[in-house]
Amino acid sequence: MPSIAKCLDSLSELERKGWNNGAYYSSFEDFHMVLVLRALSAEVSSFMETRPDLYAGDKLPAIADKITSIVPTSSASSAFDRLEEEATGHSKGELSEEAHLFAKFTCTYKIEDFLKNEAGGNNTSTFPQNEVIQAALVFSDLSGFSKLCESYVEKYAGLPHAAQAQAMSQASEKLNVVVNSVFELQIKMVDEYDGDVVNFAGDAMFVLFRADTPQIAAQRAAACSLAMLAETQKRLKAMEEQGVDALDTQLFLHIGVGAGTVRCMTFGGQYDKAEFVVAGPALTQAKDCGELAKSGEAIISRAVLDMLMPLKPKSKRVGSERMNVDDLEADEFYVLQDLGQQPVLPKITKRQQAWMSLSQCDNSNGVVEEAMRRFVPHSISACVDSGQSPKEAEEYRRVTIMFIRLLDMECEPFQYSKAETVLLVQQCILEIYSILHRYEGTVSRFQIDDKGTVLKIVFGFPLMAHEDDPVRAVHAGIEIRKNLKKINVQSCVGIATGHTICGLVGNEVRMEYTAVGSAVILAARLMQNANCCILVNTDTRKASCGSVVFEKICSIKVKGRDSKVPVYRPVESEKRITKKLAPLRDMENILGRDKENEMLRNEIDEYLCPEVTNWLRLS
Repeated sequence: MPSIAKCLDSLSELERKGWNNGAYYSSFEDFHMVLVLRALSAEVSSFMETRPDLYAGDKLPAIADKITSIVPTSSASSAFDRLEEEATGHSKGELSEEAHLFAKFTCTYKIEDFLKNEAGGNNTSTFPQNEVIQAALVFSDLSGFSKLCESYVEKYAGLPHAAQAQAMSQASEKLNVVVNSVFELQIKMVDEYDGDVVNFAGDAMFVLFRADTPQIAAQRAAACSLAMLAETQKRLKAMEEQGVDALDTQLFLHIGVGAGTVRCMTFGGQYDKAEFVVAGPALTQAKDCGELAKSGEAIISRAVLDMLMPLKPKSKRVGSERMNVDDLEADEFYVLQDLGQQPVLPKITKRQQAWMSLSQCDNSNGVVEEAMRRFVPHSISACVDSGQSPKEAEEYRRVTIMFIRLLDMECEPFQYSKAETVLLVQQCILEIYSILHRYEGTVSRFQIDDKGTVLKIVFGFPLMAHEDDPVRAVHAGIEIRKNLKKINVQSCVGIATGHTICGLVGNEVRMEYTAVGSAVILAARLMQNANCCILVNTDTRKASCGSVVFEKICSIKVKGRDSKVPVYRPVESEKRITKKLAPLRDMENILGRDKENEMLRNEIDEYLCPEVTNWLRLS
């Protein structure tokens, strides 16, 4: 890691001019560097004024002069003034750099909704929001991802703790490179076919297609699905030939496409957080088709096939021997093989139009930015607010994952066609938000399907980590179940602690911050096995047994793992807290940046005299 002083030395005269005229202020990362250098310059200058007796020859004045010559003062550069105003006060009503970043975490449907409400003077903070439209939905899933994650767990299980952590870190990072490459390619194809990624789900994504007619939407969805399959196969093959994805299990894409009624709903609104989710018959069709699809296949519903007839589709009906979903008939599903004609695509996609509208939007009151901020994970917004790049929050770290499935009192999925259901779910979300706000966990995902309403919650994201996150997760789970019962809602909870990759997935068009890894998969499996109770893994029990009473359930077989997994259930009526919760801070054993910190300290020690180094650390 080069020192700041060496970084300054590396700039050429042309680059120095670039800094002074604002040419390098185009990205948020550049702006962050300017602020860091300015802060360092102020520290060095302050030290020079207070302790002139500790000058290291002419070293300190030279450093201060270098920084001052490169970092313009607030009055020396109008370009910097404009950018600084954007980061602090929205000059001339234009969207700030932060707002453009937040837009990348927000689906096109919601951006259009914000802009429409702002133009009409409507309130964007009214919740819940519920709209029914006719559209098409694509469910894209990366086959082999879960199996691969679990294979790494068993492969490195016998290694010493340090070696196991290092091996898992390297394997997870390699897997994340491949998966993110596939996601980037898919999002690019989705944008070309005028789709809208509304939700990420680990190794899967849900894509909404809207058009002038449902028929056009279904045609674009089907054509996009075939393009994603073909391009993803090429990408994975190319990476394999180049040795990039030397993985133990091959990855494939399989896709389901549905069309019809889609219910677009937004919940939350408190604690600077909101959740957007889609539901309805089109989603059910897409999920069912996705479950039926084999690796490299796109399966469509009968409704989609009827809409594709003008494009002369080539398809094959799914045989009864492949049916593994209850209450489905074989003649309702077809393997889409090819399209005789391509659908008509717009010259400007909805995503592109939304970005142009955002650039022209008058955001002097900050309403649009505030509305988009609700859909950004707190770790990302915290990074942005502190002047850091979102990439600072990318790392391999130990977290606790919680999955919650919400059900009615008969333990059946909610019927969202009923108006009272939307209000009940809004009440559930606010109750969960309230508890998570106290325990400092964050909702990472919210989705609805035929199996229920599911939330993924993370304890231990960067800038929100605690040494007792497993304890917080168990306590939060117990309180959530208790409070939901008061409003006649049952819940199934799975909690797992382990190392995951926390980072950005997607590309510059659409992205999400999430946690991926074996602990995430295990938590989801535990939720599936929980019968209106809480199930936790061994690591969570070990970290929480001092404040919660557990009873062991016989080891269960979890999908994706060869061996059985020991499972424990907290006795919810016997919760006993024996110590205060730990304060909010990132411990060294959580961040795992010992090497980088040591390199940084050495660089500072080499360049500055010991007295200066001690003064900077103490101040």
